Amino acid sequence: MGLTPKTPWAALFSAGFCAGLCAALAVGCSNDAPTVAARPVSTPVEPTAEASHAKAEPLLVPNGSMIESPVQGAPVSREALAGAVVELSALVPRDQDLVTEVLNVVPAPCGACDRTSIARCALSMPSECERLPSLVQRALRVAAEGTTKERLESVVSYPDIWVKIPDQGRMVDPPKHGPILMEVWLDPSGPMLGGTVGTIDQLDLTHGGIIFRYLTVPGDALSEDIAKATMAVQDQGQLEAFLRALLVWKEAHRTVGGGSGELSLAALAEVVVSLPGVALATYEAARSSEAIAARLAEDRALAARIEVRSAPSFFVNGYRLRGAQSASALNRLISLELLDHPELIGSTSKVP
Repeated sequence: MGLTPKTPWAALFSAGFCAGLCAALAVGCSNDAPTVAARPVSTPVEPTAEASHAKAEPLLVPNGSMIESPVQGAPVSREALAGAVVELSALVPRDQDLVTEVLNVVPAPCGACDRTSIARCALSMPSECERLPSLVQRALRVAAEGTTKERLESVVSYPDIWVKIPDQGRMVDPPKHGPILMEVWLDPSGPMLGGTVGTIDQLDLTHGGIIFRYLTVPGDALSEDIAKATMAVQDQGQLEAFLRALLVWKEAHRTVGGGSGELSLAALAEVVVSLPGVALATYEAARSSEAIAARLAEDRALAARIEVRSAPSFFVNGYRLRGAQSASALNRLISLELLDHPELIGSTSKVP
């Protein structure tokens, strides 16, 4: 597929590409990039809290609004935190107090420390929360450079939890990626495909890559067939061209009321044949293979385990963002993760 750092997918969606693809499909195209009405594949179901949250200091969330911190338990003292995080003592007293205050109000990122603060989680450092040490070290580095309480909160605050995603040997695009690994869950048959591709176009993946996984509509055979076809095309390095071709087909088959065309197996075959980079015999063999069926089953099982309930869904280095997201929200998480690699960005003072 060949993502180029800072080169959006939209570069392929040029007038020449569109015209050639439309000619191959024998359809007409508009000059506008395809848009798809926003509708989740399935309605997300949020877990219910089993206990009321303890009252705590307000927490600054990424959009700048103030919410009550959901952490429970008494605050951890500076002395107790220094016992668990020895590097804290290297800071001047003012910065020690600042770090202690912030880590006491920001929720820990892992399920193992559910509804507790980073500070309280740091006392036990559970092995299930392997991202916690780097998050604490990030707070120490930013505080040492000089910062405010609000700014320090922002660099350790995430909108959802961190999830350990197993390495299943999936293709990463580009293969030689940096420290950022994004997992994007797609339903290629769904109405959110255009918005998802548009979001990816705007991401800064200079130091990162993407793994694509597939979430099909339960009980929908066509959704599963399209996902298998997408995986077969991806194996030939043609995923990006294929997804754009699907969008071109939908745009060209818009209904009178403005809705996009409904995909079918015939339409799918039409799109695949239009792509010169796809070896059709190899594609057909892969599409019906046990290997691709097994990969799709793995994605389905993983989605259930890490609570992916709708497509698209995104993970940035394991940090979850449910549902459709703006490019700015995803780029913020990318920027946060790059704070752990100051050699790539020059200084940790460049915080989001």
